[in-house]
Amino acid sequence: MKITKIVEADIADKIDTHYVLDRLKHIDHVGITYICTDDDRNVKDWVDQDGIHIIIKISYNKVKKLDDVRALMLERAVKRLGKFGKYQGLTGSAV
Repeated sequence: MKITKIVEADIADKIDTHYVLDRLKHIDHVGITYICTDDDRNVKDWVDQDGIHIIIKISYNKVKKLDDVRALMLERAVKRLGKFGKYQGLTGSAV
């Protein structure tokens, strides 16, 4: 599992990739990139020889307003992993 982020500088500290990685590090061959920018980037998930690459977009304005987005980040990661059959049956709060 590898987790990265593409974010605006003023909200970078709120996107805590270590929090999500600590809970999902047991999953192999998956990369997650969180995108939280104030532009309209259109990037899609892909699969290659290294595994699954998941793009999770979270609204810049939503992140800016919330004090803590870690639960939202984890919830979205678990949901997306489930779509690829990597994390079935659990919700973000169950991890």
